[in-house]
Amino acid sequence: MKEKKIWEQSDEINSHLKFGKHIEKNINLLNDLLSQANVSKNDLNHILDWGPGGGWLSRDIGGRKLFLFDVVENHELIQRKNCKDKFEQIEFYDVSGENYPSSLNYDIDIAIMFSVIYHMPSLEYVKNAMEQLNIYKPKYIAIRNVFTDENNWECSEFEKNTFLRMNVMNVDKFAQLLPEYEIIGKLKRRKATFLNNIKCFSQSFIFKRIEK
Repeated sequence: MKEKKIWEQSDEINSHLKFGKHIEKNINLLNDLLSQANVSKNDLNHILDWGPGGGWLSRDIGGRKLFLFDVVENHELIQRKNCKDKFEQIEFYDVSGENYPSSLNYDIDIAIMFSVIYHMPSLEYVKNAMEQLNIYKPKYIAIRNVFTDENNWECSEFEKNTFLRMNVMNVDKFAQLLPEYEIIGKLKRRKATFLNNIKCFSQSFIFKRIEK
């Protein structure tokens, strides 16, 4: 469960839960995606928030049932505190070690994965997470992540200066991990940077499950 140990050693455990500019930006980006895709928050009752931080994105939407997926148990208290007045029910799952529930027993309206995929400890872990997400079959998937047009990359060791950017995926290859979905909204790429000499960018998408 190496990804859990990383977070336990990280100063981000507490700081990233606070409502700051980063979280505010994510809320605005999510709202822009929903607006672009003509998705009403009123239609989003069952939400899966994967890597929810303080739960601020889910709180902004609200709904009936909230599923929280995290790798650090002590985040649960603040997530429940922030979201309890916005949802009728909240379930928390510690998914460290890829300990995913086999099913959620609800039709998931939207899965949110904002600023979390690049934290996952390997590209294989990302692939497995996307396979699991496909099993839950959410109607929509909202993703913000660091991508590249170049080759995939993952860090070989978790060092202090790299653990916040454990992996970067080619943007087109990532989309192929969601074969039953189509992109219905995409925001302009944000600020390019370099990681391990690979040019990267922040990109936000909203996917919709293809009706068959």
